[in-house]
Amino acid sequence: QEAIWYYTMGEGYFEPQTREYLELVEAAEMYGENYIPPCDGKLFAFAMTRAAEDIPDLPACKIGQPFIVELPIPQWMCEFGLLERFLTEFYKIIKGN
Repeated sequence: QEAIWYYTMGEGYFEPQTREYLELVEAAEMYGENYIPPCDGKLFAFAMTRAAEDIPDLPACKIGQPFIVELPIPQWMCEFGLLERFLTEFYKIIKGN
């Protein structure tokens, strides 16, 4: 939860109870959009509001309530070798390309 707050509210706008969230943040920063989840894993995408894109200097805590899309990776996608192709297209859609 604290890793989600880090990205949705911004560092310094919440009081973490532990420092463990930083491991998730560091992994997200290191692997980013090149991350391919395991076949039994999940993919999370944070959706930002248009206002956040239009006002780049707006502090993260004032963006509003972004929403999170959680996508479990279906086994059949891995069995048919479709996971990487799906993620490529998914990332294009998320980026607006």
